[in-house]
Amino acid sequence: MRLRFGLIGLALAAGAVLAAACGGGSDDSSMNDMSAGGDAPMTVAGADLTVNLTYWAMEPSGKEVSAGMLKIAAVHKMDHAANAKDGGAMHQLVLAKLEPGAKAGEGKFGKLALNLTDIKMGETKTGEVNLEPGTYELACLMVEEAGGKTYNHYDKGMFTTLTVR
Repeated sequence: MRLRFGLIGLALAAGAVLAAACGGGSDDSSMNDMSAGGDAPMTVAGADLTVNLTYWAMEPSGKEVSAGMLKIAAVHKMDHAANAKDGGAMHQLVLAKLEPGAKAGEGKFGKLALNLTDIKMGETKTGEVNLEPGTYELACLMVEEAGGKTYNHYDKGMFTTLTVR
């Protein structure tokens, strides 16, 4: 299977480089206990926000957080492993402030505040970011090819909003 960034991902790649100063990411194998899968949203101990990445869905542990330094965990659950031939073998979690008046799913957000990439099934990655109040978008911008088809995760609905108070 060959993975590549889509048009949206390429357009934001330059922003991701700039965003490195705003927020970082790390693998955290000590929190990688998500292999069982299941329907219940996972939460990661020590994280201010856990975002579960499943088959074309993004499920944050909350829709609202307080401004300031936050530890965010992205969990790629195993519950859709049987469907990997239909895409979704790898995900990404980006966080960016929405432009005024924009809604999640429109691709109208500023530079990335956080970019956790190449999150494999059963894996957890974490990052820290300092957020100001506002409305943000959590999204997966991965575009992958599987079984001769192209799957754009963002177009499949892998986005949601996050309110920072």
